Amino acid sequence: MCQAALGDAESSERSLREALEIEPDSASIIYNVGVALSLQGRYEEALQQIERAFEAGFSNFELTETHDFLTSLRGHPTYGPRLRELLAGYKERTR
Repeated sequence: MCQAALGDAESSERSLREALEIEPDSASIIYNVGVALSLQGRYEEALQQIERAFEAGFSNFELTETHDFLTSLRGHPTYGPRLRELLAGYKERTR
């Protein structure tokens, strides 16, 4: 995600997808692909990857609720509510 922090979310996504080839079930890598997609405004794909990360065991819900790189996704009129619904469902499952 260093590349994304420097403003190059596309390079970050490519690097993360390469990492997924090595560790295809890594919840944190899958999550970070979602973050990189969100930074590119590819919200539908971002949500799919974030949900996939939750399914793979990613459970840092607080990060999802506060991560600066997800601000635009959380604030989007269509995708923000979907992300909140997704979070609520997974939070409930892990209680």
